Amino acid sequence: MRTFRPEFGYDLEASLKKYSIKGLKDAEKLQEVSKALRNGNIVQADLQIGRRTMPVTLAVNRK
Repeated sequence: MRTFRPEFGYDLEASLKKYSIKGLKDAEKLQEVSKALRNGNIVQADLQIGRRTMPVTLAVNRK
């Protein structure tokens, strides 16, 4: 795991957009998930890999 401080310039929403997570194409849903992650919550999502959909757990390590 890697830790990114605010001064590093890490963009959570840009990182989430890199992956084909179902439902995050909607801007409101993306904001909702990123807010939940910033608050330290764990988010359940579905990741599309080819034709398969796999359940994943998203979490942010805040130190």
